Amino acid sequence: MSCASIPVSLLHELLLVNDLETAIQKLIEEACKKIPGTKSHRLDVYDPQTDINDFLQKLCPMTRQVFVQRKVLHALDGVSLPLRSTKNSILGVCSFTLHEPREVTPQEVVYLETIVYLISLSIERAQNKKRTKSILQELQSSKERLGLALQSQKMGVWDWDIRGNKLYWDETMYEVFGIEPHQFMGTFQDWEKTIVPEDLEAMTRVINDVLDNKIDLDHQFRIFRKGEQRHVAGIGTVIRDEYGQPLRFTGLNWDITEKVLANKKLEQERAKSIANSKMASLGEMASGIAHEINNPLTIILNRMDQLKVMLSKPGADMPTAIKEIDKIESTFERIAKIIRGLKAFSRNADNDPMISCDLNSIVDETLELCLERFKTNGVEIKTSGLHHLMYLSCRPSQISQVLLNLLNNSFDAISQSQAPWIHIDVQLVSEKMTTYIQLNVTDSGKGIPQAIADKMMDPFFTTKDVGQGTGLGLPISKGIIEDHNGRLWLDRESENTRFVIELPLEELVQRPKGPLLESLNLEMNLSH
Repeated sequence: MSCASIPVSLLHELLLVNDLETAIQKLIEEACKKIPGTKSHRLDVYDPQTDINDFLQKLCPMTRQVFVQRKVLHALDGVSLPLRSTKNSILGVCSFTLHEPREVTPQEVVYLETIVYLISLSIERAQNKKRTKSILQELQSSKERLGLALQSQKMGVWDWDIRGNKLYWDETMYEVFGIEPHQFMGTFQDWEKTIVPEDLEAMTRVINDVLDNKIDLDHQFRIFRKGEQRHVAGIGTVIRDEYGQPLRFTGLNWDITEKVLANKKLEQERAKSIANSKMASLGEMASGIAHEINNPLTIILNRMDQLKVMLSKPGADMPTAIKEIDKIESTFERIAKIIRGLKAFSRNADNDPMISCDLNSIVDETLELCLERFKTNGVEIKTSGLHHLMYLSCRPSQISQVLLNLLNNSFDAISQSQAPWIHIDVQLVSEKMTTYIQLNVTDSGKGIPQAIADKMMDPFFTTKDVGQGTGLGLPISKGIIEDHNGRLWLDRESENTRFVIELPLEELVQRPKGPLLESLNLEMNLSH
């Protein structure tokens, strides 16, 4: 659109005018001068914030047609032109009426189009200015809200000019680190001095990793604040130049000491709960374990008496004596195995490292702790699927604790029923390139009601009588298995009550020949 026919003085005035109405008035006056017989004019500007249908209803038929079709329309007594933005969107309609009916010449239409174009520019500039002002106000409001939010959460903002080695802190940062502004010179080294020496090396390594590998900061460290050790969390991001080199590093710090101490207290309470759960399980098995140890001791004493009598006679049968000694040694090893199981089960393994351990040995030692109790109450134990040495990375005593808890739960549920049994079955399943061990503990029960199943993993929920259950066994067991990157769940599709422990398999080895749990027979094992 050419503006050559518009006086330069008017264009200059329009550049200086900030008021939209004044700019439009000057342009309309210019149009009326150039178009002879102009009687009046009308300007209908559409506000995008209003309903377009309401706007169209207010227009006369001709003006409405100009707005919809976006083209110039002539009448006997005038002409109407669309107002278009620089992006060709419709802004409104400008109409000129003549005193006497006549045809508006093409030259006049071109001139009016120029005027209307300048009016459109003025309207668009005003709208952009209004939008910009609104955006700036919103940004200012957002900044104020963010500032209030950060201040309420005691979050300090920092900005490190990496190349200039200048570190900028807001007021909250000084509160977090317990430093007065005059004590902080604004360098990275000043910040390093606040960190506990044991954490400085790790923190420096993390920052170098963020700068070199283009990742964000998310780390916790300790500081000394006025002689007191505090825990601080930090997040941040690096702003880089076009070559990927770091320019600035900006982020937040906030004090998390209370949260850390609360988490430590929760861990201590969790450890106590686990210990209480263990002791409860041991209490349930106490009489059976005592019987399990007393039986072999009685056997040892009887065989020792027989051996004394045999050796006191002239011409003692030494081969028979050696066989008796072997039986005594075997019986002693059985007692030792039970004691090892008790020792491993009762210790706190929360801080132990994960080790590679065969699942068969865990099942063996766990069953040694409860076989006598099950036999005394007529509960049959079955096992299957233990044909190989199946190694997993675990804390063995914790896996034993989970298995023992499931066995005790099954015992409590079925021991008074007809022909009760518990089946321990192991299967290998593959999922997404990973092989898992599924340890199934199934009993002769007919399942768990939905209402109870929905709540049984909740802490302190129990169906046992008061004083007989803590309500912590299953929640703790679930937590232990999840800590081992596994899952514990109730198999609702099983005909009988079945819990499934799923753990990642580390290694599978052919099991050597010997007494297997698959051939376990309670009567035979407990009579030896």
